Amino acid sequence: MRVLWVDADGNPFTDPSGWRVLEDFGLQVKRVTSIAEAQKEIPKKNFELLLIRAELQGTPSLLVQARKLIGKSGRKLVLASSEWSKEQFKAHSKTDGAAHRYARIPMPPEGLLNLVADLFGCTVEELADFDLPEQGEGIPAPAAPAPAPKKLRKAAPLPTGDSGSDLEVLRKYLSIREEQLELAEGERTELSRENERLQKEAHQLQLRLREFEHTQDELAKKLEQMEEAKSEADRKAMSAQEEGERANRIQNERIKGLEAQVGDADDKYESLRGRVRKDIRKIRENERDLEARLELARKDSETLMQARDQKVIELQRKIDALEFDLDQVQDSRVQAQMEAERYLAKLSRVSRALQIANSMIDDDRAGEAELEELEPVAGGAANAEEPVAEAAHAAPAAAEAPPAEEAAPADESNLSPELSALANEGEPTQMIQPGEVPKAEGEPGSSS
Repeated sequence: MRVLWVDADGNPFTDPSGWRVLEDFGLQVKRVTSIAEAQKEIPKKNFELLLIRAELQGTPSLLVQARKLIGKSGRKLVLASSEWSKEQFKAHSKTDGAAHRYARIPMPPEGLLNLVADLFGCTVEELADFDLPEQGEGIPAPAAPAPAPKKLRKAAPLPTGDSGSDLEVLRKYLSIREEQLELAEGERTELSRENERLQKEAHQLQLRLREFEHTQDELAKKLEQMEEAKSEADRKAMSAQEEGERANRIQNERIKGLEAQVGDADDKYESLRGRVRKDIRKIRENERDLEARLELARKDSETLMQARDQKVIELQRKIDALEFDLDQVQDSRVQAQMEAERYLAKLSRVSRALQIANSMIDDDRAGEAELEELEPVAGGAANAEEPVAEAAHAAPAAAEAPPAEEAAPADESNLSPELSALANEGEPTQMIQPGEVPKAEGEPGSSS
């Protein structure tokens, strides 16, 4: 048997003499140490067994290539590894580059021999003479007919003679029978081996037959599916064709309708064209009329603008005069207000002087009687509305007034807010004698 061994390890066996053991059992091993060399040797197919080391770089692609080249020719593929686990081997067996068997190295050479014999369905002694059948790939060669057992030689007739010669003849006869028995035993063993091999081949043929039947069933199902798909595609094509024809008819009818509409549109266009010409002439006439009206309106507007400008200038002058008068009025108002304030201040001082004079006169009239607490005296603002001349003659009239007990208290609630403020905020009145009242009235500060 020829073996192509792809491995960079010099001795993948547990026994140093592993390569010699393989040669002793008739395995012709050709070793290559790289994937590139293996890719050159595999297409030659000069092997029955291909063993590849999994740790080499590029092994997965080489396995796929080897599976494609080997096909179903009867050659076998073994993948060996010193690092992979059982789960990795099991997972790899489901890929495209799956091997026929997996082995862990280093291994004893006897283990490899048993693996190869089991893989090809023969004994270890038959590996030396093993060769692939000369038939097409995927179809194993029919089992060779079992050799017919050799016929035993007919026993020679016993000779009639003396006893010494008879014993010699019997010995020869027994030796011949023993030889024939040994030959028969060898032939039986060979036939039993042949029978086992034939049973294995029959089992493989049954498995392949089942695979072919399964493949045939799958192909039949695929054929039915393809026929159904084809019929469905034909129906779709027919419906699409009918739909296309219907669409073409509708399109032709639509085209005819559009052509009729185009003819009507041409007629309408011509009529509209004549009407547009007439309208253009009318528009031009209206434009001329409007231009004349616009010119007249422009002249009128210019006249109105000039009149408006003159009126605006005149109104502006009046506004300026009114603003000037308003400023003068404001100035006069401010001056009058200032004069009124000064006047009110003077009246407040005069009123306080009169109150003091009245109090002094009341003191003289009371005499010995003790004066009650005076009532609040009305401020100078009570007489703010009286003229200054009446204030000058108020002193003699105050002398004739009734006593303080009989005089009614001044009602400050009738005073205006300005006069009340002046009465409360005026300067304090100085105490003077009754004879000094006329002098106080004649002071320069009392005149307005």
